[in-house]
Amino acid sequence: MDTIKKYLKSTLITIGLMLVFCFFLNIFNYFEILPLNVYKIILVIFTIFSVFVGGFILGKSSLEKGYLEGLKFGILLVFIFFIISFLAFDKGFDYKSIIYYIILVISSCTSSMIGINKKESSE
Repeated sequence: MDTIKKYLKSTLITIGLMLVFCFFLNIFNYFEILPLNVYKIILVIFTIFSVFVGGFILGKSSLEKGYLEGLKFGILLVFIFFIISFLAFDKGFDYKSIIYYIILVISSCTSSMIGINKKESSE
């Protein structure tokens, strides 16, 4: 049960950060402050940052093997993103989405390893 709470907390923080970032980006896009190309790039960067923060929090709450926790968290997020993109937008796998999902998993693994190390150094 404790493991489910850790993953649920990290997932909710990640999705919450993504929603906040997307809200502000959409305001900038609505008033045409940002061009569409810059909007897309910043959206990808904010998504990677949100996954990084979620993996970091998961790593700080884990006991050992941060890379494994980050890998599981990254695969969980990729599964959620794939289901949403498949059901809502009728998109399958293409090379761009596979690269994007791999980057998200690597970001999650890296941040979880950093979170494990930060937890040990603070104690």
